[in-house]
Formats: sequence, structure tokens, C-alpha cells
Amino acid sequence: GGLALQADGKLILVGSAVVEGSAVSTDLAVMRLRVDGSPDPGFGSEGVVKTRFSTLTPQARARAVTLQPDGKIVVAGSEGLINSNFAVARYHADGTLDTSFGVGGTLAIDFVYLDDSAGSVALQPDGKIVLGGEGGERRGYALARVLP
Repeated sequence: GGLALQADGKLILVGSAVVEGSAVSTDLAVMRLRVDGSPDPGFGSEGVVKTRFSTLTPQARARAVTLQPDGKIVVAGSEGLINSNFAVARYHADGTLDTSFGVGGTLAIDFVYLDDSAGSVALQPDGKIVLGGEGGERRGYALARVLP
């Protein structure tokens, strides 16, 4: 997983959470902690937000996070069990998905062949989102730029 420090001292942590009642399914997970280390009740459900990318291959993992100047949270990782794809989700400061981004707040990017997984995320000065990680036919380095 990854973490980011907000200007107010709160921490955003990302990773994955096992889907209740499943042995293999995971959701992308985002948690916000207050300065004292306790979960922030003003974020998602008791400080945690879980996002499912697909019901067909429900396996999402977050590996990186960055914060936009407007307070939105951008999370990157992978989604899918077989032939996984880059996964990116954008949230409002309260943990709700930003439905103006991608499809309902999430976006999957397939580089074709094998597994793709974003391990880093950054913002360009113009607001475009840059994702880096493994992907493609030869399992090399993959890079994607997404419009905000």
C-alpha cells in the first residue's frame, strides 16, 4: 500500500481489504487517520472506504496515493485476478467517489497481455494524472497519463 500526508496532518493509507464472505476477493481500500492515529469518522464509513472495480474478477489492490490541490484523493493500483489492469480511483475529501472521473469515479487501463499494475501515481502541474508500474506484453515498465 501507500500513504499520503494531508496539509491538516491527517494520513491517507491505501491497500486492499478482503471482501466479507470471500476467500479471494479484495476491494481497493482507503483509510484516513486523524492526527492522533484514530480513524477519521468524517471519511467514508468509520474512516474507511472500499471500492470494488468488477464483479467478474473482484480483486483490487491499491499501491499508491496522491492528493490534488483541491483536496481530492487519487489512488492507483491494479484490478482483476487474471490479466489485471492498472486501476485508478478518485475520491472527494470525504471519501465519496468523484463520479466526474472515469466511469463512476474509477478507471481501468489495460496494456494488453499479462498483468498490469500501477505502483506509483503523480500529478502534473496541469492536473493530469500520471501512473507508472509494470505492464505490457514483456512485463516491462508501463506509463499512462490520464486527463483530470
